[in-house]
Order: sequence, then C-alpha cells, then structure tokens
Amino acid sequence: MGMDSTAINPVSLQAKEQRQVDKILKGVEIPAQPKTVLDIYRLMNEPDPDFRKIAELVTKDVALSAKVIKLINSPFWGVGRKIATIKDALLLLGLKKFYKYILTSSLHDALAGKNSDNEKFGMFWKHCLTTAQVCELISRKSISLSGLVSPEQAHLAGLFHDCGVPLLMRKFPKYAQLSDSALGGESSVLCDEDEGFGTNHCLVGCFMTRSWGLATDVCQAIQYHHDAEWHIGDCLASRKLWAVLVVAEHIVEDISAAQANNMQPVCQSIEYEWEDSNRNILEELYMDDDDMIELKEKAFNMVAGR
Repeated sequence: MGMDSTAINPVSLQAKEQRQVDKILKGVEIPAQPKTVLDIYRLMNEPDPDFRKIAELVTKDVALSAKVIKLINSPFWGVGRKIATIKDALLLLGLKKFYKYILTSSLHDALAGKNSDNEKFGMFWKHCLTTAQVCELISRKSISLSGLVSPEQAHLAGLFHDCGVPLLMRKFPKYAQLSDSALGGESSVLCDEDEGFGTNHCLVGCFMTRSWGLATDVCQAIQYHHDAEWHIGDCLASRKLWAVLVVAEHIVEDISAAQANNMQPVCQSIEYEWEDSNRNILEELYMDDDDMIELKEKAFNMVAGR
C-alpha cells in the first residue's frame, strides 16, 4: 500500500514547531536543565527509588551538594534542625521535598548567571521564593484543590512563575525598565513586552518550564498568570493552579508594599479592583474575603518570621 500523500512528516512537523518556538522566543536563550537534576528525577520515578543512589549522585556533584545543604539550612525555609549531609536531608525531608530544594538551587544558578550578586536579581529571587511559599500555603488552605494540586506542584508554579524575567533581561538590556512591572503583576506589562521585544516573560517562562520537564499544569498556569480569565478549555487542574498563582502574586505584592512602608498588609477589605474584576479567581478556590484576609495574615507572619 502506498503512503498517503497527506500524511504528516514528523520530522517536518518538529522543525516547523521549532521555528514557531524560535520566533516566539526571539532568540532568548533557555538554560538547559542540569544533567544531575535529570538523573535524580529519573531515579526518583523508578518503582522503588533507591535513596542511597540518589544521595550518592547529589554528593558527587560537590557544588550542587553544598548549595542544597546551604539552602535547606537557611532561615528562609525554617526546616527546624541543622542538616549536615545530603543523606540526612533525604531522610528528613523525603523525596518530593528534597527534589524541591534540588530544583530551587539549580534554577537559581541557571537564571543568575553573572548576576547572582546583582541587587535587581536578588529582589527577583526573593520574590520567586516568597511566591512559592505563598502558593504552597494556599494549596493547603483551599478545599477545592484536594487531589488536583499538590503543595509541591503549587510551590514549583510559584518558584518558576517569573523565570522569564531574568532571561529577557539577559537578552535585552533595556528590558530592565519593565522588570519591576512584570514582578509587580501589572496586567499591561505583557503588551509592553510584546511591543518592545516581540515576546513576553509569561511565554518565555512557559517554554522554560516545559524544557525542564515540569507538569503541563504548571506550564499553563505560568503562561497565563497575568490574565484575569482562564483560557484553556476544561483543564481543571491547570485552572486551579492558575488561580493559586494569581492569588499568591496578589498577596505577595501586598506584603511587599507593606514592607516598603513598614506597615501591616491591608487586611480590612479586598481592593475594589480585586473584588469586582477578579472575583472569579477567588471562587475558583472556594474562597471569600475572610479567607483572603486570613491568608494575608499568615503569609505576612511567615515572611516576617524569617
């Protein structure tokens, strides 16, 4: 039987998709996921994960091992006891939490480049860490997320959500003028990014999370986290995670503003814009104004207690 002349050539399709991706990214370099991290992920997903092999793999990467231990012991995370070795970390935290620290350390290095001591990068990184923790806080609070969004998945969405910002800064020096607006969650920033640079940090972040093998739900939530409406059909888990991320950014923005003015975050009422325009987001999580107030207070206390 002859080949159907209308059949799609997989190679041609892959090349076409790559050209579309390249056009969207406008030459922005997406850092590759480190091989050690890929190997750890493979070992974690074996039917019976071998903690000894995973610990040995991480320990052999001296730089990664040192950074992970330092990260776990930092006041930011509040693990509760001093960790001396990778083996201790695995036994105390378990695989899922341990992998969270591996990804956090690897992401920092991938995004920082030569800017690890840069003040603007430091602010960016603090924003991502705080958002990740608030996302995890929300995931444990909302009854609508049970079985759909795990705390670990929520954490990763918050950690990676603005990873496109430093990548755009690296490619386009003038992008630094928009970075604060991007981190502040301003809805108009995507139009400014598209107009000025031909792409935006949400798309770049989505492509990076895809290339690092994160779940589709995380990638989609990141792509649309500046939008007030959900756009992906009936994908319930993605929609819930998107709502978590949008609410988390709102809370982090409020906390940042309060810290800048040495005051408590606004908890008397939800802002008019949030109440009218974004009511659907709170409803998505089965939350109301009282829940939002409680979350803000818990998040502020968490940040202030570091």
